[in-house]
Amino acid sequence: MIYQNGAYTEHATGNHKRLGDELQRTKTGAEQFNKLVSSPTKTLINFVDGKHPTEKRAAASTIVGDFDIYTDDKTKEVVAAEPPKEATISIYMGKVDEVLKGDGEYGLYGKSVEGLSFMKVLAAIVGHEVEHTTTENLLILIKYGSKLKQVEEKPTEKSNIIIDETNKKKQKPDNE
Repeated sequence: MIYQNGAYTEHATGNHKRLGDELQRTKTGAEQFNKLVSSPTKTLINFVDGKHPTEKRAAASTIVGDFDIYTDDKTKEVVAAEPPKEATISIYMGKVDEVLKGDGEYGLYGKSVEGLSFMKVLAAIVGHEVEHTTTENLLILIKYGSKLKQVEEKPTEKSNIIIDETNKKKQKPDNE
């Protein structure tokens, strides 16, 4: 546990604090940070050397643990889900480096990150991946399977907004 009761715990490293603080610098990033720290889902964030083993475009991946689902008695369709008990977000540093150098074919989730710092890019990635741990996103995953568009739509929207908000902050003079 690195964040509890509105403060970092003694287990938070300098990198945890820098990433958390960077995520909170934008409105949407702060919303994602709050989802992360207030969620009943125990979430581990791993920084992995190299690139994703199978998805060359992936900057990160999220694996959720067990969760309970509820179905409609008549239709047998899934109508609700409990938050997962645990999740692991893996960030692939080789892909992050590639994106930062401008070598990434699609930028970050199809969005340019030109001029953004390493920490700002990480904040957008974490904001994206946190959305994958939400009950709403789990229901989409259950409904559509692993069809990329539906499962990635809301997380990509979140990361793109974080990037846009970061770019707007860069344009404002320091005295605003």
